[in-house]
Amino acid sequence: MKPINRELGTGNDGLEELEAVMMGSASIAHHIANALVGIILAGLFAAVIGWLWPGMGLPALVMFLLFLGFDTVNTVALERRHPELILSPGWKYVGIRYKPLQLGQDEYEVTRTEFIRGQIALIILGIPLSLLFAGLVGILWPGGRWPVFLVVFGVWAAIMLMGIVGAIQKH
Repeated sequence: MKPINRELGTGNDGLEELEAVMMGSASIAHHIANALVGIILAGLFAAVIGWLWPGMGLPALVMFLLFLGFDTVNTVALERRHPELILSPGWKYVGIRYKPLQLGQDEYEVTRTEFIRGQIALIILGIPLSLLFAGLVGILWPGGRWPVFLVVFGVWAAIMLMGIVGAIQKH
């Protein structure tokens, strides 16, 4: 890795500094830790769903991991445009907005691609959440798992799709 050149006027200072920060051992360790925690949470979530609704643990695991993949891609894209978010000290609340009229404190604008990818990730997250809810209902009404899953996921997906359409039309 090249050392960071902090002299003004060399042209690619910002890009070199961003590369150094993004590829630093702390940033890489942070992403590895996020992946490990995500895999553990996905496994626990899938185990609970598999216990509540036998046969649905593996689909829940796959969908949860797919959600984490989309979310990680969006996080890395946001960090590339806003390096100050990388390894910020402590917990930090960050507001993410698509095409805002104005940005408030700790708010960052996302591109259309990032916004849609984020909404798709949330739609995918709705699958394991709907499976969990349907599995809980299945304790009392085993035959109602599929109808409950379809209704809960349908409402979840409709709300997320309305968010996409509403944000894109809000020019």
